[in-house]
Amino acid sequence: RVLSKADFHVRSVETLEKLADIDTIIFDKTGTITENSSMQARYEGKSLSKEEKQIIYSVTNSSNHPMSKAISNSKICELKELSNFKEHQGLGISAFCLGKSVRIGSTQFIFGYKEHYNSRVFVEIDNKVIGHFTTTKNLRPHIKEVIQELSDYKILMLSGDTERDKFRMQDILPENAELRFNCSPKGKLDHVKLLQSKGHIVLMIGDGLNDAGALKQSDVGMVIVEDNNNFIPACDALISSQALVLFSKIQRYFKALKKALYGAFILAFLYNIIGLTFAVTGNLSPLIAAILMPVSSISIILYALSMSKILSIRIWQ
Repeated sequence: RVLSKADFHVRSVETLEKLADIDTIIFDKTGTITENSSMQARYEGKSLSKEEKQIIYSVTNSSNHPMSKAISNSKICELKELSNFKEHQGLGISAFCLGKSVRIGSTQFIFGYKEHYNSRVFVEIDNKVIGHFTTTKNLRPHIKEVIQELSDYKILMLSGDTERDKFRMQDILPENAELRFNCSPKGKLDHVKLLQSKGHIVLMIGDGLNDAGALKQSDVGMVIVEDNNNFIPACDALISSQALVLFSKIQRYFKALKKALYGAFILAFLYNIIGLTFAVTGNLSPLIAAILMPVSSISIILYALSMSKILSIRIWQ
């Protein structure tokens, strides 16, 4: 209840316990460090006919990928029916529209090779490349401050993009942060496994698209959402993009809650020691003992509720 007010939602109580113990944080880039909602697409290539515009818009409009959304938002046309629509993870999308085969995606998807600085999304209709879109992305507001406040953790960035944003990312991330580009979804997953094999407790922060495997493998997978209606089954926690600036405070809250939990154990232990002493000496009637037994549970619950509220007020202020 306290966390939901900060637009932070977790799958279970176990997630809170794990978040208090993490020592490594991995950031995805697209949709995490950069924001999807501000992404813009610019078309370059042959002049598009009305039918081609309808095809491109219809195909990209059916995908949740940020690049697809940027393209579909650039041209508003009448939607046409699709068949055999498929998203190829980390590569592109394909479908049939108006009787024509359509593929939209990276150079690897269209041509079979990787560009060193790949910022282009190519459009192929009936096996003919007609042009490409270039996309530009803005950084999330205050993202540099958010990451700098997490300097006590081991910080990494795993991105499926090329190194064209390398210097911009180096300016945002701490000096000792590890940056990896051109990572496939499997590459991200394997790197999480490698860190875990070395004893690290990993939090993966992404957008839930090309990093679903890494999110699920991580000790905690957290997704940044710009639309709270999104459903991301691979994640353990959701945080609103507007609430990301509070993440360091949320982490401090988890650590404080863990200490408060130890206090609850101590309180319960003392209560039972005192109660056992009275029980052994026979100084309490069965009726009084029957009343005091549930009171112990109630007192622990009240302690937990009050501490969670007090800690939230102290940390949020």
